[in-house]
This record gives sequence, C-alpha cells and structure tokens, in this order.
Amino acid sequence: MGVQNASTVVNKLIERIEIHNNEKKHSHNNVKVDIFFTSVRLFDIPTEQQLINTMESNGKSKTEKSGKIRLNKEKV
Repeated sequence: MGVQNASTVVNKLIERIEIHNNEKKHSHNNVKVDIFFTSVRLFDIPTEQQLINTMESNGKSKTEKSGKIRLNKEKV
C-alpha cells in the first residue's frame, strides 16, 4: 500500500484529532491527544490491568497469556 493510499484510508477512519496543551508531571511532558474516529467516536484505551482482568474473566489462564502489554496512557 502506497503512502497516498494509506493517507486516504486514515482520512476515512479519523474524523478529527484534538491535541491539548502539554502538562509537566514528574519531570516528564505529557500531552493529551483525543482521536475521534468516524464510526466509534472517542474511546478510552484500556489499561494493562483492565486487559488482564478481561482475559481472566473470559477463562484464560496465565499460561495462555502472551507477553505483557505496556500502555502508558492517561485516561482520555
């Protein structure tokens, strides 16, 4: 897929992107970014613990889990 085709797909999937003012927290700069998709609107990215809880509630054992997922996102 070429760059032109990829940007066409992205333009159809994303309605708008809002970038908020940066915030310095614990010597790190954090910037909140809201992405509004055309079909699902704004949604929260689940935390690592929420993903683990969902997997456990669906009956998957710890041996069935593949690697840890690291998400360092603040709630949108």
